[in-house]
Amino acid sequence: MLSTENFFECKECGECCKGYGGTSVSEKKIEEAAAFINIGIRQFIDKYCVNMGNGYALAQKKDGFCIFFKNKLCLIHSVKPKMCKDWPFIKNVVKRPETWLVIAQTCPGINKNASLKQVAEYILKRQS
Repeated sequence: MLSTENFFECKECGECCKGYGGTSVSEKKIEEAAAFINIGIRQFIDKYCVNMGNGYALAQKKDGFCIFFKNKLCLIHSVKPKMCKDWPFIKNVVKRPETWLVIAQTCPGINKNASLKQVAEYILKRQS
């Protein structure tokens, strides 16, 4: 049986917290995160998000890391966006399995020798 260990072992390096393309955040997650840090939704959006045209993404610091990444920790870990929870098993890998190898260029925890077909199948099973 395939498991996370076949494909990925987190090294806690924080590379996944860099905003390659932005970390989209749903309205629900904005509400949860705003409540978690005890500020209003509008204030949260203004201070911690960027408008992506069709929604919001978490802002990045000048070093490229997420605005909530500090001292190798996520300051909103318990309410982090779905994309962060799913990492590195993201939907785009199902559509384009070669994305796994692109992610592997920055993530030392990814098994570069894993079967791309098996990775995609594993992601589909996780989503169901």
